[in-house]
Amino acid sequence: NTIRWINNNSNGERKIESIKKIKDDKHYYYLYNTSLTAFVIPKTAFKSSDELSNFIKLFRQHSTINN
Repeated sequence: NTIRWINNNSNGERKIESIKKIKDDKHYYYLYNTSLTAFVIPKTAFKSSDELSNFIKLFRQHSTINN
């Protein structure tokens, strides 16, 4: 299980197990792979709140974190 990303500057993938914690605020999800670095995912990247909820649910099912 991996996280894949593509943006204007780079692309790549990481194992889901590399994510240490998940945090969020009003606009973003932060998937921390170290205490100082995170993948930042805009909540607007999802078509609906159900799609966003399903992503987080699936992510947590396939990771080793509990938050």
